[in-house]
Amino acid sequence: MKIIDAVWEQRNLGIDSVEIYLDDEDTPEMVRDAIEQMKDKKDLRTFIVPSTQSFKITGMIEDAGYHFVHSILNVIFDTAENAGKMDYLRECSNKLYAKKVEGSGIDRVCAKIEEGIFTDERFNIDPRIGIDKTNRRYSLWIRDLYEKAQNGNEKSYSVYEAYNVEDDQPIGFLSLYNFGYGQKTPKFHLIGKYLNMPYMGKGHQIQAFKIVMTVESGATEFYTGFSSHNLRSTVIHQKNGWRITSINNFFAKMD
Repeated sequence: MKIIDAVWEQRNLGIDSVEIYLDDEDTPEMVRDAIEQMKDKKDLRTFIVPSTQSFKITGMIEDAGYHFVHSILNVIFDTAENAGKMDYLRECSNKLYAKKVEGSGIDRVCAKIEEGIFTDERFNIDPRIGIDKTNRRYSLWIRDLYEKAQNGNEKSYSVYEAYNVEDDQPIGFLSLYNFGYGQKTPKFHLIGKYLNMPYMGKGHQIQAFKIVMTVESGATEFYTGFSSHNLRSTVIHQKNGWRITSINNFFAKMD
């Protein structure tokens, strides 16, 4: 079990938050103690529970007034498993090109995020938080990581904008950890298609482009995660060859 005081959510969402990560070794007694310890301590308490945990433990959490909010599906792209898909992915992505975000370019990316591009997320379906605060949260998150990278504290984090080949218009963005380190396993962070873009299927193309550029950097496998609320993302990941490795279920209580 790992308990994290999510201090960043005070700035991001205006709430005090704590996250309790369980593992398969945690017992009902340990979870009961954690529930008692967290009682009345924060505005928002969230248990993150592996899908392999027992129903007895998830039942205890629900009986304490926590509600299921979503699952995160953790997935991996293995190039050995998807050798036959690469031509298809290259064909999907060849109508795009990318530019690395530099300097004040991050301002545009963050402004585009705050227009409301993320709609399928655990916070924006809660009327007490909503879509505006949720997208503001993502904007602050990506800016923090970007600025740390510029200051030499997070060198492995990169942000790119995706452009349409036909008219050179920016249509979305993508961000990664550990990109360009060859065999070092990268992690996809965020990916988003800008609003009001008169292009169909570009979300799929952006992800295909992200896969191709990562494979061409020398990576043999890479991973990410997405919300169970995001049906479009589920379909795209499945179509593009990602394999589910684990599922974490989120149970939250907010006062």
